[in-house]
Amino acid sequence: MGKGLANSNRAVNNKITTGLLKTASGESGYRKAAQFLLLLGKERAAEVLKHLEPDEIEKIVKEIAFTEEVDKGDAEKLLTEFDFLKEKIRLPRGGIDRAKEILLKAFGEGKAGELLKKAVPYEGRRPFDFLNDLEDEQIMLLLKGESHRVISLILTFLEPQKASRILSSLEPETQKQVARRIATMQEVDFEVIASIEEKLRERIRSQGRIVTEEIDGRKRLVEILKYMNSDDEERIIRGIAEKNLELSREIKDKLFTIEDILMIDDQDLQKILNEFSDQELALLLKGKSEEVKDKILSNISARRRSMVEEEYLHLGAVRKSEVDKFTVEFVQYLYELREEGKITRRRADDRLIE
Repeated sequence: MGKGLANSNRAVNNKITTGLLKTASGESGYRKAAQFLLLLGKERAAEVLKHLEPDEIEKIVKEIAFTEEVDKGDAEKLLTEFDFLKEKIRLPRGGIDRAKEILLKAFGEGKAGELLKKAVPYEGRRPFDFLNDLEDEQIMLLLKGESHRVISLILTFLEPQKASRILSSLEPETQKQVARRIATMQEVDFEVIASIEEKLRERIRSQGRIVTEEIDGRKRLVEILKYMNSDDEERIIRGIAEKNLELSREIKDKLFTIEDILMIDDQDLQKILNEFSDQELALLLKGKSEEVKDKILSNISARRRSMVEEEYLHLGAVRKSEVDKFTVEFVQYLYELREEGKITRRRADDRLIE
C-alpha cells in the first residue's frame, strides 16, 4: 500500500472513530456503532476498534455479537450520519462469530479471546437459560433455601413470563425482598453467575429424580388408585377431601375418564346409553379413540347404530370446547352412578377370562 493511500485511510479511520465516540453514549449509541462497524467490513472495523478504549470495545463487541442483521433503512441512515462515502456495501450479519473475526483481525488471537470473553462471557446465550426448559414447580424446588440475592439474580435472567410466575409463587415477604433487589440490581461478576449456574446444574443432576417424582405425585396417585378396589379408593379420596377438597376433585377427574368406559360391564353401559339421544351419542363419539367408539357403538342396537353414525356425519366439525363439555358431563354421570352402586368398573388389572 502506498504511503499516500495509507495516510488517507488513517484519516478516514480517525474520522470514523471520532464519530463513534460521539454517538456511542448509552446502549443505543453502542448499538449504532456496532451496526456501522458491520457495514464497514471486518478489515476496516478492526482498524477502527484499535483506536477505542477497552470499555468501549467491550460494549460495542457485545452489541455486534447480539446483532442478527442490519436493516437496509438503518444502514442508509448510519452512512449518512457518519458522512461516509457510500460504496457498494452489502447488508451484513452480526453474531458472535463475526465479533470474533473482527477482534482477531484487530488484536490477534490472545487479546481477541480475552476481549470476547469479557464482552460476551456466555458466548451469545443468556445466563441461566437452561432453567427456561424446566417446569415452574421444578424451578421452585431448586430455589428452595436460596438467599434473596440469588433468587433475584436468577429471576432477572429468566424469560419474563416465567420469572413473573415464579415471583408470584414466593412467600409475600420473599416477594418483596426479591422485587426490591431486582429493581436495584447492577452489574454482577461473571464468576459469581458461573458459580451459581454450576451449583444449580449439579443440583438438577443429583436431585432430578426426586424433583420429578414430587412434580408427578398426583399422576402417580391416580395410577395407583386405578389398581385398588372401589371402597379403598373412595376412602382415600375422602381423606384427601377433608384436607383439600379441590385436590380431591382434581384426582377424581383424572381417575375417571372417558377411557374408563372400556372397563364398564356391557349390560350396565347399554342401560346408560339408552338415556341419551342419538345426537348426544354422536357428539360423544367426536374426537374419541377407536376403542371408545367401538365400545359405545357395540352396545346399542344395529338400527340405532346406523342412526347415530348418520347423525355423526351430519354434525360435521364440532368445536372442541363443546365436545369436551359434554364429555365431562357424561363422565361425571358415570362416576355418580358408580358411587351410588348402580354400575361397577373393573380395576385396571382385573381381566375377563372365559
